[in-house]
Amino acid sequence: MGNLFSRVSRLAIMPAVFSCVILLAPGFALAAAAVDGQGAMVVSPISVFANATQSFNFTFTAGSGDFSDSSTVTFSIPSGWSAPQKTTSSSAGYVTISSSTCTNNKPHTGTTDISVSGNTVTVSAMSCNHTKEFVLSYNNAVVPSTAGDYTFTTNTDNSPLSGSGVAITAQPVVTVNKLNQTITFNTLTGKTYGDVDSPYLDALHRSTRKILC
Repeated sequence: MGNLFSRVSRLAIMPAVFSCVILLAPGFALAAAAVDGQGAMVVSPISVFANATQSFNFTFTAGSGDFSDSSTVTFSIPSGWSAPQKTTSSSAGYVTISSSTCTNNKPHTGTTDISVSGNTVTVSAMSCNHTKEFVLSYNNAVVPSTAGDYTFTTNTDNSPLSGSGVAITAQPVVTVNKLNQTITFNTLTGKTYGDVDSPYLDALHRSTRKILC
């Protein structure tokens, strides 16, 4: 009788223990829902020359929280840069999702889940769980002529939460560098055109005049 009671007791306890094992197993751990403003956006390259034509990759990572289906990421192109567009891949400012590891490939690669309004790009239909990411490419962009740091303001909005999107903590920044000064030296007159004074240029003047003589 005692053995029967012992076996029955073990059978009754096993489902509870088994349930605990499942809940505690790493593969079954559930992440908390992402809050608006969560996530990270990193740009590459981070530094370019003024007036250049350059393509950029902006990698968004969900972080520690899950973004539910139909969440959004908005991304603003600074003034002075090529306006974004998703129509012609060979033209300036073409935007597209070039890769995605998010749940069910959302956002999808290509331009299906992208909308453009003015200088703002919205990535919608996003369902990106924690640590997953997608890459937004901004191609053939014409860089401004003015040097400085340009911020590509990024906001995230988890669809179940009330309110609009919130800016992420660390915004992606691209530094535009001034082009090197162009120096033109006239070998006949010995004059240099430009705004750079240098003893090396003076030596070049003397050396050239000596050769001409």
